[in-house]
Amino acid sequence: MARKLEFGAGLAAAGLAIIGLVALLLAPLPFCTVQAVSGCPAGHVRTVRLVEANLDSSVWVYVIGMALFLLVGAAGAVGESRFNWRTGGLFLWASAILAFMGCSIGAGGVLGLVYLPGVLALSLSGYASVLRRFRRSP
Repeated sequence: MARKLEFGAGLAAAGLAIIGLVALLLAPLPFCTVQAVSGCPAGHVRTVRLVEANLDSSVWVYVIGMALFLLVGAAGAVGESRFNWRTGGLFLWASAILAFMGCSIGAGGVLGLVYLPGVLALSLSGYASVLRRFRRSP
């Protein structure tokens, strides 16, 4: 049962990572067009897609890195649960920890919240991985 849970949660994490990446690239997000100290004036809020926003490279590293963390963790979960690949657990846990850290850094805005369902699915897969290992050991 834990093997099926790990496999399903790994596939869900991969799907949610891809959906989150596509949503961030194509969905209109509200941006302020002027520098404001406290809030944005009502006339200067514009909705722009992330591709058109002229953002720094750090935002692109964050967006693509979070998707890669989730995809690598999902591949590790699928490899460990389906093919009994022991190194997959290492990929699963390392990616889950890095994705959780990245999600908590961006939790104050849209970028971190988009990847939160994928991080939760990856955490569920990690829990099933540990549960399976505890049940297997004598």
